[in-house]
Amino acid sequence: MKNQKKAIRFSVYLLLIMPFFSIAQPSPNPSIDEQFKILYEKSNNYQDYKVIKKTDLQRLWKNASDSIKAKQNAYSKISSSLKAKDNTVNQLKTDLSKKNEELTAAINSNNEIALLGFIPLSKGTYNMFICIIIAMLIAACAFFYLRSKHANKQAKEKVTMYNEVSEEYKSFKTRAHENEKKLARALQDERNKLAEHNII
Repeated sequence: MKNQKKAIRFSVYLLLIMPFFSIAQPSPNPSIDEQFKILYEKSNNYQDYKVIKKTDLQRLWKNASDSIKAKQNAYSKISSSLKAKDNTVNQLKTDLSKKNEELTAAINSNNEIALLGFIPLSKGTYNMFICIIIAMLIAACAFFYLRSKHANKQAKEKVTMYNEVSEEYKSFKTRAHENEKKLARALQDERNKLAEHNII
């Protein structure tokens, strides 16, 4: 009687869990649900109870265990496959991150110019810096050109003034020499006159 109660309890238990094993055995083998129905139909009636052969019950239990193990194996395989795929995805993410860093570094190096070999500047800043230096050089050249032009002008004026003074000096020297000669002749004339009058 106790065995019958256990068998009934087990049957009820199997009945409750049958929906979870509906994908059990592939065709043409019957599913666990179908096997349970067959077992139930083949079993004998005793009052309000069903009498099931132990061998049939053991076979059903074995099939249910095999189905559970198969599902567990399938789950393990799927889980392993998912882990492998997760590892692959993580590796791809790492590779992608490295590639993005390399790409960013390449773009930055392409957009940067090292001033004097060690000062990194963006191309825009570098171009602006070079333009400022060129503008300063042009301004310095213009300043020195104007200054030299002014100095040349002053030098020419000084040379012209020197030439004029030199000419005036020469003219003055000539006139002074002539005056000196005239004075010498006049003095000699006066001496001669005095000599004629026996004053000397």
